[in-house]
Amino acid sequence: MKRKTVSINSLIILISLVALIIEVCVYYLTTGSYGTVVVSFIAALGISYYCLEASYDYNYGFVSVVFMTVSSFLMAGALYLFGTSLIDYRFSLVYVVLGNWVIPFVFSTLREVNDVADRFSGYEKYFKRMVRLFLVFYVFIIIKQFFITPIVPPFQLESFGAHNFIPYMSTGQYFETALRQGIPLRDEYYYLIELICMGFPAGFLIAYSRKNMHMILRILLYIAIPVALELVQYAYGVGVGVIDDVCTFLGGEILGIIIYHLLDAVYMYNHKRHFMESKDSIKGYFIK
Repeated sequence: MKRKTVSINSLIILISLVALIIEVCVYYLTTGSYGTVVVSFIAALGISYYCLEASYDYNYGFVSVVFMTVSSFLMAGALYLFGTSLIDYRFSLVYVVLGNWVIPFVFSTLREVNDVADRFSGYEKYFKRMVRLFLVFYVFIIIKQFFITPIVPPFQLESFGAHNFIPYMSTGQYFETALRQGIPLRDEYYYLIELICMGFPAGFLIAYSRKNMHMILRILLYIAIPVALELVQYAYGVGVGVIDDVCTFLGGEILGIIIYHLLDAVYMYNHKRHFMESKDSIKGYFIK
């Protein structure tokens, strides 16, 4: 059994290495931004499918996720710091890194949710491993995007005043001015989407990990995270520290909460137990 495990792991690493080399070649040879993204998404999906079908265990796929995610992250970091005219850094590498984690996770979760016959095993361990890996990158992204190179709205804020406390006052004024003067709103959309994307994991993970916490305390925890980030930004003079960011981050958290409860509802319908609940802990009222 141990020899078989080593053999599968070695094959998975070899396949992942080949996929990584192909991604690097596509990145180097193409001038477009998203050729590598498409290749990496296809590779991540294909490897995830192979790992699961070859082993019937989700945890073999985790080996590939670690290899591909860490490797692509190191490559992106190296090009960001030391990129040259021969091979430079492009923002599309961020999507490559995210895709190497997101695609396998979504694929495995959907397979688990719809695996009514329980063909595959090990999802609980796989999920917890994937969350731990994600948290390493998530904390790094939060620190970078809020404190090292903070994201800011594409407009100049006035000095401290009402806009710091009235939700979307500054954003609404900018939209009004932009529409009147014909200014493109693309940068503002990107800014808002980035904040929503950073709030989404917090909402999903809190809904999962603190589902037994009292609802009031859970709501306060949701609010406390973006408020704390904005207060620290304001205290250290980085970023903008306005309530718009808090509300948008909360919007991402709410989206994460909704997705978690939808996932839990579908899982309950298919498996007669809550998402990530052990097979041995099925409630008595389900037993005939």
